[in-house]
Amino acid sequence: MPKSNPTKLLLLNTIGLTNVEVILAKLAKYKEVLALPGQNFGVFDHNLYRPHDYSNWDSIDIFNSLSRNLYTKNGRIWMGLTKHMNQRQKDSYSKDKHSKIFIEKLGPKQDFINIIKCYIVSFYNSYGIDTNDSKYATWFSNNVLLCHKHYPRFEKEVKVIHVSSEISRWLTVISHTRTWNCVDATKFWILNNLYANNYLNKNPGNIAIYSNEVIDNPEISMKKIEDFLSINSSDLRDDYHGNGFIDINNDLLNKQKQISYKIIDIYKGNKWYQIANTFEEWNSEFLEKNETQNLLKDFSEFWNTTSHTNFDWIGPIGDQLMDHLINFIKVKE
Repeated sequence: MPKSNPTKLLLLNTIGLTNVEVILAKLAKYKEVLALPGQNFGVFDHNLYRPHDYSNWDSIDIFNSLSRNLYTKNGRIWMGLTKHMNQRQKDSYSKDKHSKIFIEKLGPKQDFINIIKCYIVSFYNSYGIDTNDSKYATWFSNNVLLCHKHYPRFEKEVKVIHVSSEISRWLTVISHTRTWNCVDATKFWILNNLYANNYLNKNPGNIAIYSNEVIDNPEISMKKIEDFLSINSSDLRDDYHGNGFIDINNDLLNKQKQISYKIIDIYKGNKWYQIANTFEEWNSEFLEKNETQNLLKDFSEFWNTTSHTNFDWIGPIGDQLMDHLINFIKVKE
């Protein structure tokens, strides 16, 4: 029987394009954190950001599913373990060794939580890194909380940092990727952050953080994360060489911040933007309402019957929740 690993799973949950990879790269430097590079576990079968079910799968098929890469039409990898690796880093990664250790460690417990933990730990073991004293095995992905009810023991065994971004910064980043209807995308931001905050309220011991706080005030924000995780800032990795994590581009991040001021000028009179911009002021009271709870429950069930990934379409139940919200908050547009 494989030896049980005491390492706890740490999920950086995000709604997408929140600069969460800045936080992942910073956490990867701590010895007590096994952070998985790249963007992982977002696809199962043909669907993105929906539940994974590996019941009765062979171990090698599970590994291959977890290791899938997704590419843009021009051949650039946008999802996968090696997303940010340079050629030297790709050459140093042995997929065969990773696979062999994963299969040895996995054993018969083929539930999602054990599978994800085993994949992350075996990644580090494939480099010969001792993981016995690690506190957390960490990854990030989009909208995992919307799927969490499909995973037994999730609430008990997974620690969560929900990573969002203030609305002007988020609209700036998503608009770099393609053209979205930013007013409708703002509703997506509100809806998914409501769902995440509702999870945090019901499951103490988890936190939410805005990535722009980490970018603008890294020392204060990382101290908050260190205290939350009880990790030591003086105990950093000797073996960390940025192996597959992004190189933080402060010039780019500063440009995003400057552009976000223009986003504010454009949308500051819009009611949905105003609601998103004051999210921290009203969300707790709104989440206490029974109708809010019922609609959020329905929304998570609806989400997992669909396969869309659009930022600017929230679906009929999302629209119902927005109608409920606009009756709760009277905003002059």
